[in-house]
Amino acid sequence: MALEYKGTILNPIDRNTVEIIHNGFLEVDDSGRIANVGQDNDDNDLSQVIIPAFVDTHIHLPQFDVRGTFSGNELLPWLKTYIWPEEAKYSNTDHVTDVSKRFYDDLIRHGTLTAFIYGTVYEEATREMIDLMPIRGRVGKMIMDTNSPKALEEKTDEALKSVRKLCIDYDDRHIVTPRFAPSCTMDVMKGAAKIADDFDCYIQTHLSENEDEIAWVKKLFPNNKSYTDVYFQAGLLGPKTVVGHCVHCSDDELKILKQTGTKIAHCPTSNVALGSGTMPLDRIIEFDIPFALATDVGAGPKTSMLDVMRCFLDVHDSVNATPTSALYYATLAGAEILGYGNETGNFKKGKSADFLILDMQADKNKDADFIIRKLTHGSDYDTIVKKTFLKGVEQLIS
Repeated sequence: MALEYKGTILNPIDRNTVEIIHNGFLEVDDSGRIANVGQDNDDNDLSQVIIPAFVDTHIHLPQFDVRGTFSGNELLPWLKTYIWPEEAKYSNTDHVTDVSKRFYDDLIRHGTLTAFIYGTVYEEATREMIDLMPIRGRVGKMIMDTNSPKALEEKTDEALKSVRKLCIDYDDRHIVTPRFAPSCTMDVMKGAAKIADDFDCYIQTHLSENEDEIAWVKKLFPNNKSYTDVYFQAGLLGPKTVVGHCVHCSDDELKILKQTGTKIAHCPTSNVALGSGTMPLDRIIEFDIPFALATDVGAGPKTSMLDVMRCFLDVHDSVNATPTSALYYATLAGAEILGYGNETGNFKKGKSADFLILDMQADKNKDADFIIRKLTHGSDYDTIVKKTFLKGVEQLIS
């Protein structure tokens, strides 16, 4: 039996367009897919807004308990002093289980039902994170075989063997994840690229987040033309690769990203927290490189994509940063760059019914931009999401 949900519906179409339906209805069929969306004949006057569930393109599960705690530091000292010691705790399976459950609950509470998730170097911990994952997405075992603390550094062959096993056992739920060039040898990056090619799976990593990081890469890889060229020569770039940040990429580097079909996870709250800079939004759009928003917890302080949308609007003084585009980059654009564009991200008929009911009164005389900005700048992120639905089924917090 089909079910109907009524309210003001915001349906992202592209970065310039959000369909807004006052007195709207969303019909979900028995299989949990969208059967219809339209305007109700009756004036339902409900104090709720219905939007697609959020998509987070870059988030670190092992940093959940320290999210936002050490902002004000720059990237490299932040990693070495705070984050890597935190990640070393994930050799303890009980700890992994505890944090993973709270992490997923928090994502659901804030309306994120699809994500690309960074795990840790420990294979068993990554398996537990995947096994417990109640949402749509992929988790990657981190690869670190150099310039890393003893507790996290692996031997190259052992790291690649572990990644291959996870790809065999988990197929589409695992993502190949070399942390970033400074903590990876060229051999391990080439090996990771070969595994991703063998299994036709996704790759995620970090690129050009911080100027000191870039200088370190130049020192470690003196024969490469740029940070992006390191990944290009390793074979890591391509249509199924999502790189986080890209704050300081040159035009030549952006050309490589465009030519290889590589996608970008844009992390504005994280970039602000670590003082990394601002992703060059207009240049990325000019180069026509697909990107979407991400929390990058734990540098990003919150798992709420509404907070990321707010920051996106605040840091970019650009005609390309509008409330309409912010919603698109937090939903449909994310689904598209993560390979789920045909399954989720908006209310196209036949897609999975992944949506949120928000506790908010939408003025019927206002347009979509006004309503979205009210969500990003005038709501309580911890309480605004009243109900979440994945595949038509309401998700309960454990």
